[in-house]
Amino acid sequence: MPLKDICKTEVICISPGASVLEAARLMKDKHVGELIVTKSGGMGSQPVGIVTDRDLATRVLASGRSTSKMRVEDVMAQNILSVHSSAGIYEATKSMEKACVRRLPLVDAKGNIEGIVSLDDLYKLIALELNNLTRISGRQIVREGKVPVVQKVASLN
Repeated sequence: MPLKDICKTEVICISPGASVLEAARLMKDKHVGELIVTKSGGMGSQPVGIVTDRDLATRVLASGRSTSKMRVEDVMAQNILSVHSSAGIYEATKSMEKACVRRLPLVDAKGNIEGIVSLDDLYKLIALELNNLTRISGRQIVREGKVPVVQKVASLN
């Protein structure tokens, strides 16, 4: 399954010159934990970095520095890992594991931001797939007329 089938296509972007306060407010208003940093500050351009709520906590608040002059480019992760939106889930998980990241921006053939997939998105997908597999086994047991031991125990209570 290509990542473009499961990714979030509404990616919240910000420019490198924006203030960290603006970044924090944007995260709060949009209910997201990350912002993709693009030169233009919007979709349709190449990502140059990513800033997360954790970056703001560890690189801004914990540093004790004044936030009035701090910019997104001062705290963002640069040289971020991204993959083509046609990449598969296996490739994504291996890339995320190797780079030790929880979020993976997806780009088109020109390298422009197209979506984002997070570790939580992948957890949800895997949980749904496991549920589907479980139902297959359950339906087979019902079709064969066998009642699982778990149901017998549950009916005793």
